Amino acid sequence: MIRRYAWIVLLLAAIVLVGVSLYARRGTDYTETAARKISEVIARRMAVLDTYTARALAQPHDQWMDLEGLPEDMVVYRYVADSLQSWCHQFTVDNDDISARMVIQRFPDLRYNLVSPLSQVDTLVSLQNIGPKWYLTYSRTGDDGCRVIAGLEVKNTMDGSSVNGVNPRLKLSDHFSLYPISWSGGAAVSVQGRPLLKVIQENARSNPRLPDATSLWLSVLLLVGAALLFLNYHKSLRNMLLVVTGLTLLMGAFYWLGRSLGTISDLFSPTIYADGPLLYSLGAVLIINLNIVLVICCIYTVRFQLLRRMFSRPSSRSSAVLVLGLMLIGLLVYIHLSFRSVLINSNITLELFKVDLLSRHTAQVYISFLALTLTIPLLLQMGSPLFRGLCGIRYDAFSAGGRILYALAVGAYFVVASTTMGFRKEQQRVDVWANRLAMDRDIGLEIQLRSVEGSISADPVIGALSILEEGNDII
Repeated sequence: MIRRYAWIVLLLAAIVLVGVSLYARRGTDYTETAARKISEVIARRMAVLDTYTARALAQPHDQWMDLEGLPEDMVVYRYVADSLQSWCHQFTVDNDDISARMVIQRFPDLRYNLVSPLSQVDTLVSLQNIGPKWYLTYSRTGDDGCRVIAGLEVKNTMDGSSVNGVNPRLKLSDHFSLYPISWSGGAAVSVQGRPLLKVIQENARSNPRLPDATSLWLSVLLLVGAALLFLNYHKSLRNMLLVVTGLTLLMGAFYWLGRSLGTISDLFSPTIYADGPLLYSLGAVLIINLNIVLVICCIYTVRFQLLRRMFSRPSSRSSAVLVLGLMLIGLLVYIHLSFRSVLINSNITLELFKVDLLSRHTAQVYISFLALTLTIPLLLQMGSPLFRGLCGIRYDAFSAGGRILYALAVGAYFVVASTTMGFRKEQQRVDVWANRLAMDRDIGLEIQLRSVEGSISADPVIGALSILEEGNDII
């Protein structure tokens, strides 16, 4: 008796959660709390970096240093006599020369600096912009003059997988951003007693006390659970149409609301995935997939009522088989096209053999599409009595052999599709890079070569050597 009305509990819980989400104050500033927490996290990360710096100084300087286990967001360079001897991970800088000498740049190029930013690192921790990344850097010098430069990545301005670009190991909410201490407003973040950073709450994002995206997902899951429980204990065609309509409207509202959540949740951000106005984000794809799965599950729940009505009208059997066949074909086409779209138009790694590049978005995509593939046996099993009555074909989609064959077919499809389409995507990316390199001209080098062209052509020694067979090697 209690189970029949469990859906009411879930429905009330969803309503309460939505109410709390809307009632939560959005104007409150939690910047000070966030700054205090990230200061503690940075202090712990810097303590870890100090241990690796000490190891680099203690190891023999004539051998490559061994810093096994160094986290990916940390970089350690070791210099012997101002020459880079070994390193673990790399700064995003072309010039790593820290030697003190006079440099005259004859051909100015704004894209290149002959003075390395690493030469400005000293014993005090400082915030440095090196390439597209921001680091907290410092140096330690041994008794024999060996120098170690270490850095902790704070922010990557080219990181498209996060909203604010902050190092995820610093555990800063997407509702905040990190900026240099010179920025106005916000709360200061101190590192070893010195304020170096500022945490600033983005006004365009919601209150981090209760993220809207999370509360919406939870409320949607509760509403979906309540609808399915209601249909399971009150099976009828009328209730099925009511639940399907309600769930479709709910998914439609969430789909529409997701367009305004791009700055709050990376799930709805076009920087992760976008393919036109319909599939505007990964969240939109997941919502559409979830709606298809829910509709088919609702139809399967009342399959006996549907079959009873169809068998009472023999003329409707052939129409039902036709509709069922069109649903299967449409579902297969949609799975292939949408999976191909996600693989090609996103920066999500779906090749499972690239273990280091997998992310939570990879799991979300595969869970969503695997749920879609699980609805195909439901449709086949629902059509089994129809095929048996019309064609005399008997089958059981849920038999042990059928499940094994289907699992192998689905696994083979995803492996082959992700591998082949991923390879084509990599080829296209390489072609783009090659075209960019071909179009990228170094004007300074061209001027330098043109200035010495006349001297080379007038040099009699070079002219005489160019005639000889091995003259090119001598030149």
